[in-house]
Amino acid sequence: MPTSTQSARLLSILVGLVLSNLALGEKTPLSEHFGLVHGDPKFTAELGSAWTRFDFTWAGIERERGVFDFRDLPERVEESLALGVNILPILDYEPAWDPERSPADEQTFADWERYVETTVARFKGKLRYWQAWNEPNITFWKPKPNPRDYAELLRRTWLGAKRADPDARVLGINTSDIDLEFTEEVFRYGGLQYCDILAFQPYRIAPEVGHFEEIEALRALVDRFGEQRPIWFTEVGWDSKNFPFHDADNLSAERPSRRHAAFLSRYMTLIRAAGIDKAFWFSQAADGYGLEVRRPEAKKRLSFHSYQYLISLLEGMEEVRELAPRGAGGLYAFLFRRVGSSVAVAWSAHGEQKLTLPGISKVPHARTLCGRHLPVPAADEITVGPEPVFFLMEHPPQELLDASSLQVSPSRVWLRPGEQKPVRVTHSPWVDESGSQLLTVRSSQPGVSTLPRSLALEPDAPQAFRIAAARNSRPTRGMVDLKMGNRDWQIEVNVTPYLLWRFTGSSEGYLTPVALEKGKGDLSILLAAYDTGEILCLRPDGSVRWSFKESDPINHAVVVADVNESPGPEIVASMPGRQTVLALSSEGVLQWRARIEGELPKGTAQWSWTRPTVADLEGDGSREILYSDPNGVLTILSGSGETRLSRKVSEHRCDRPVAVANLVGDKRKEILVGDSAGVLRCLSSDGDVVWEAGVEADLSSPPVVGVVGREKTPSVLAATHGERVFRFSSDGRRLWSVDVGGTVDLGTGVVLADLDKDGGNEILVSTRNHELLALSADGRILWRLETGAQLRSTPVVGDVDGDADPEILIGSADWLLWCIDPGGWVRWTANLGGRVDGSPLLVDLNEDRVLDIVVPVRGGDVVAYSIRSAVRR
Repeated sequence: MPTSTQSARLLSILVGLVLSNLALGEKTPLSEHFGLVHGDPKFTAELGSAWTRFDFTWAGIERERGVFDFRDLPERVEESLALGVNILPILDYEPAWDPERSPADEQTFADWERYVETTVARFKGKLRYWQAWNEPNITFWKPKPNPRDYAELLRRTWLGAKRADPDARVLGINTSDIDLEFTEEVFRYGGLQYCDILAFQPYRIAPEVGHFEEIEALRALVDRFGEQRPIWFTEVGWDSKNFPFHDADNLSAERPSRRHAAFLSRYMTLIRAAGIDKAFWFSQAADGYGLEVRRPEAKKRLSFHSYQYLISLLEGMEEVRELAPRGAGGLYAFLFRRVGSSVAVAWSAHGEQKLTLPGISKVPHARTLCGRHLPVPAADEITVGPEPVFFLMEHPPQELLDASSLQVSPSRVWLRPGEQKPVRVTHSPWVDESGSQLLTVRSSQPGVSTLPRSLALEPDAPQAFRIAAARNSRPTRGMVDLKMGNRDWQIEVNVTPYLLWRFTGSSEGYLTPVALEKGKGDLSILLAAYDTGEILCLRPDGSVRWSFKESDPINHAVVVADVNESPGPEIVASMPGRQTVLALSSEGVLQWRARIEGELPKGTAQWSWTRPTVADLEGDGSREILYSDPNGVLTILSGSGETRLSRKVSEHRCDRPVAVANLVGDKRKEILVGDSAGVLRCLSSDGDVVWEAGVEADLSSPPVVGVVGREKTPSVLAATHGERVFRFSSDGRRLWSVDVGGTVDLGTGVVLADLDKDGGNEILVSTRNHELLALSADGRILWRLETGAQLRSTPVVGDVDGDADPEILIGSADWLLWCIDPGGWVRWTANLGGRVDGSPLLVDLNEDRVLDIVVPVRGGDVVAYSIRSAVRR
């Protein structure tokens, strides 16, 4: 529950924004560009939107073949239209007489076409736009997605709709996300010609991630097959319960509410900036996605008010320009204009930053994301953060118009050594202008050059310059400066390491890679697929050495250890959904499976971020395998898979890896187990409790044991879903705890490393709240770095450039691999093209005595980078 202070603050925000919106005066027409999925007509109209969207399901309309009953749909349509709210119907799902199979044969396609024609005819003159199916690229098409069958369904939809109403418009594709592979296949089967409008449903973990890149790739794909079509986003959104705060389940809590409102405002602004015709937020009241809380009573959320205010500002805007190259350094700023009204909006995706907007100090009004008054900036350099700031004006100052006259693409560039890329620039003055403007281009970044270094830009005539990285360039991050008259812009340039190889597998994604070394020069890389039971073994050059397939997902990285007396190490893994631990030989041959006692509690997720731990508990040279489970049971197996101990250690979930360390100082080791009730237990090797300590929240990442600072004895570090990191002495005394500002779960956690080379370890903490923090031995925050999206892994530390200084590497859901120096400064990033759900592996692939980087990417890719370019093993 939020505190009384938080509740009062949130109430103050809501009251203030309502008063601010009332002060706007004139009532604006309902928006044609911003919609709401499953929106009640009155609610949608109050929001300011003229569009809602919901299902006209086949099985609901035609319960018996040839018998049509529209029930209350005509009344719902009339009620909505009377309030000025149009409906986008979704024609979808299987027939009532064959509910487990989507259309795939002539009879069913003919039935579908009759259903479409009958339905469109019933609402002719009232509804004009019709969406053909919902997300046919995922499980909504049974038994599995089929682009050829969907293309035929599109054809039949178009034919049936046009016969019933020649003015009907068919929305096609309608995929979950912008699925370019599925879309291309549909186009190959002729589907594009049966789409009046292209529709997609791109849910994003952060609004900016891949947004412009995917839309540009989509338009390029359409160009290959035909003429451009209008593009609608018929579902977008995000569940605030997935935000990385301990109180995210409370839909009225302040931080999740503000994050949700900012997410919506940023995403819808970006959608309009990209030229998308319509976008529908999901939805009115779908729990954490919604704009309204229904229980215990209906109440509008902060995101309703941010959406309402955004609609009031941007509806009817006729032109949009960038005020700063989008995304460079994590900054975004746009200018929207129509006759007699203009709005500038700015924010940062990488925490609070300074941004210069020429002339912004001259604008008359500044507003928060929900319309509350802000002081007008006293200078043109402003501070922006994750919540958009709006600047309202009738006519923009000339300086602001000048700043928006240069459009740059791309504004973030990634180059490998020896690579060059073009950057397009267009000078688009707001008024007719004769003659050219001189644009100068300068790079002060080592190893980065531009050619040419100046361009004479004619109005609205695109040109390009090239950015090149020298063949011997070291990885760096910097800015290229653009200057035209007294106006300045910057674009971000990252020189990455060499790309050694990119492996693409059949999985949706692989987790943290693990090195398998059987002797000098005999190296392999092991990968577990998060969505299947596949374990892959790759050679140092990225080719497959062997693969192994289990029946259920492995869910976490495997463990490499010598657990029996056979030559070479074994590979130990678990299938949490099956309560099973297994061991493979180093050649990928199954050695044994061990079923853990007990059934999973009802409602337990089949996916769990856990793995076994291997350790020599008794100090006798033989290794045991430890596994804790959702039943609160700790199981210890022998190297051959026999159960040595099964002990109930908690009444709550203990489904994170355990830690093993010598805390007492004798021959035997202790076991550290955390549970979902917030209790950390230190157990003897026999499973008896040595000490217990409370941490106030779910221990959602594994405990870590090691020497902190320059102390002699080990400490225990525990990070929680309660957004805190705790440090305990080896005998269980709490030494300190610190608030890290985000939940530490879903793969994030704690790492110890000597960052400043003083002989003592500092503490690195990754949180799901986009941040990496460094802590001192006494718990002080030394620095914190915000990436552009959630983190799902722990950092790794090593010298990847051979300069004897450590680098910190971590992947993020913003598609980037981040390389950070010990002081928290970004050295470089690499764009991986997908989110990262596992830690990088640092390993010498090419025997040059410098660590290379292997990183998994969502979508099934694994990428290897090196400061030096050859694989010689």
